[in-house]
Amino acid sequence: EIDNAVGVNSISGTQYLAGTLTLTNGEFNTNDSFVLLSEPSSTARIAEITGGSITGDVKVERYVQQGDNNWRFFSTPVSGTTLADWDDDFSTAGFPGSDAPSFGFTSIYTYDEPTPGTNSNGYIAPTDVSDPIIVGTGYWVYLGPLPLTFAVTGPVNSGNISLPVTYTDDVSQPTSEDGWNMVGNPYPSSIDWDSPFWTKTNIGSTI
Repeated sequence: EIDNAVGVNSISGTQYLAGTLTLTNGEFNTNDSFVLLSEPSSTARIAEITGGSITGDVKVERYVQQGDNNWRFFSTPVSGTTLADWDDDFSTAGFPGSDAPSFGFTSIYTYDEPTPGTNSNGYIAPTDVSDPIIVGTGYWVYLGPLPLTFAVTGPVNSGNISLPVTYTDDVSQPTSEDGWNMVGNPYPSSIDWDSPFWTKTNIGSTI
């Protein structure tokens, strides 16, 4: 916990956190040398910020365990990253700059709600590995062999973040095929979907 009006202006070497960082008072300067660890047993996080602030880059890890298949939904808890920041931790395919650009399989998709047809038509492949990872956007990612740990580094996202969603009525399809959006948790922390601070006008209360 950081509860100090003058803040924490320096840390010695690279520091690794396995638990929860609580910012109560004062500025925490990471000196670009702070890591939130993710391991099979736990993942570090930043608690709801009730006071204070954080400056400098943070490296945020995420451990992915073996599951029923190798597709996962991704988002980013930091700003200023590109798909190359994921590409250096696992293999990618099917788009320019990926590890296998001409392979007949695309391993990363975003989703475009206005795309006509059934909701399965909305998945969009990247244009290049240099494409930015957009804060609040959800990504559907094929990881290949699991388990693995990947990481991104940058200023952590905090404060109010808008997750723009759309609803496009495709009259050729049932309404159940319309209005699907893929958004992602923008924070280096778990979220409380039932919090009264969410604005969910005309949005189904399900995630």
